[in-house]
Amino acid sequence: MKVMDETNDARSGRHPGDRPSQCNHLDIFSEIDFNLMVTFLVIFNERNLNRTSERLDVKQSAISNALAKLRLHFNDVLFERAGYDVRPTRRAELIFMELTPAINSIQSLLQRERFSAK
Repeated sequence: MKVMDETNDARSGRHPGDRPSQCNHLDIFSEIDFNLMVTFLVIFNERNLNRTSERLDVKQSAISNALAKLRLHFNDVLFERAGYDVRPTRRAELIFMELTPAINSIQSLLQRERFSAK
């Protein structure tokens, strides 16, 4: 059995006395693009993929691809076809209720910082 040398953990680059990373809880952000959350909110509000693509100024195929990634991440269809529109599933409604205040808070922070930096 090999004993780890405390002078350096080569895999992590940590040295004795280094404090553990305070950002471990941010690892989840490496799993999903934050822009997908914005796309989710616009789809939820617009209830139409074409209008979502127009509002975000991207091709409709980009919205379809984003929705596919969201569906995989949340393991839910999220939006069901309803004629030309889409209707959120119960899971999408729950995500929307949690996501909206978080996005609003981030948006508020970024706007405050933009104005205070001037």
